[in-house]
Amino acid sequence: MLKRLATFGLAFLVFSVQAHVQTRKTQEASQGNKSAFSAPTATVPENGSRPNLQAEHDKHVEADVRIISSPTKDRYDKAAFWISVVLAVVGVMGVIAAVRTLSLINAQVAEMRRQRVVMQRTLASIRRQANHMAEQTSILRDSVAAANTRAKAANDNIDLVINGQRAHIRIEIDDLDFSHSRSLGDRVTYRVIFMGLR
Repeated sequence: MLKRLATFGLAFLVFSVQAHVQTRKTQEASQGNKSAFSAPTATVPENGSRPNLQAEHDKHVEADVRIISSPTKDRYDKAAFWISVVLAVVGVMGVIAAVRTLSLINAQVAEMRRQRVVMQRTLASIRRQANHMAEQTSILRDSVAAANTRAKAANDNIDLVINGQRAHIRIEIDDLDFSHSRSLGDRVTYRVIFMGLR
């Protein structure tokens, strides 16, 4: 793309230089032709007749005045003109595209600022929610600890009630006396004691 633009610009430069050189040559040629014509001297008639003076004046005007038309435009002039038109159109389109791009960038910047404000508000809301959740967590921990304490107290009460209502059996063995002869017929005496409900 850059090579094409460079080639296009170089061609435009060459065409414009050639058109300028040709225009200058034409102007120099026209000035040379004008200087080649010498102004004829006016002859005063001896008898002062006006018609002869008028006739010489008409001849003088015809010989001195030369209408030089502008040179005809050749293909280089036309090419330079159309290239200038194309460059002007491209420049206008480039300016329009740049203005539209800048307006879009400005709109995007405004949208990003709005999003930043919304994100800051959202972040502040999340922080407040996190603080509330931390407070609720601490309250919940305290509630769980109190519930555990109450549950342990209830279990202790239940165990106390159950132990108070349960029948217990206790066996007491009398002292063994091995001082006598060791025979297989020794007896062991014990007592069974029932406690609690009967």
